[in-house]
Amino acid sequence: FNTGTVVGTCCNLFGGDFPPRYVPPFSWGGPSAGFNAYRLDKALSVAERVMARREIPLTEKDRTLLTTLFDQTKRERATHHE
Repeated sequence: FNTGTVVGTCCNLFGGDFPPRYVPPFSWGGPSAGFNAYRLDKALSVAERVMARREIPLTEKDRTLLTTLFDQTKRERATHHE
């Protein structure tokens, strides 16, 4: 990562190259492979598993927050993933 790179919530970045300085929430991919939108159902499933390992439940409030963020950043993903 470059200094100052901002990576949004629920991203999965991979590959050996440097990502862009801004990666919108719910992005999946990398500079070499390109980026796609990370499916909301998959992101929620991963969040639930990760939190369960820490013995913290993923609440309905958490799901609502992530769903709202996903909906509100749809345009950002479309713009940055072209």
